[in-house]
Amino acid sequence: MNAPRPQSRSHNHCDGTLVVQGVFDQTGEMVASVSVGRHLATELELALVVRSDLTGQGLGSALMGALDNWLGKLPITVIDAVLLVDNAAAIGMAMRRGFVTAERSDRSIHLQKFLKSAACCRTLTFEARH
Repeated sequence: MNAPRPQSRSHNHCDGTLVVQGVFDQTGEMVASVSVGRHLATELELALVVRSDLTGQGLGSALMGALDNWLGKLPITVIDAVLLVDNAAAIGMAMRRGFVTAERSDRSIHLQKFLKSAACCRTLTFEARH
């Protein structure tokens, strides 16, 4: 069985651009993806999905690495993430990728990752569910 392979695709979406980086299995089925699109004039929205039977194999981390490289070229200083507290895999992956806890409630955890220091830049916000 061949390992899943990354592949990039870009699509126009509403009045912004949706960028999709996917990982596909040997049959061509997308098994993991990260997408970034414009949410508001000053915010981008991110979605990261890994097929449930493939979690824990590094696919999410690989996609976040590709996203970090792409975001490094944009005027973004902070990524805010809101995750459900019972999504241990996503929380662990985010913490290993440099996110820190900003706030926690009974149901969710707010994580932040600081990318660079510049007063002019935007915050990338995403909310993860499972």
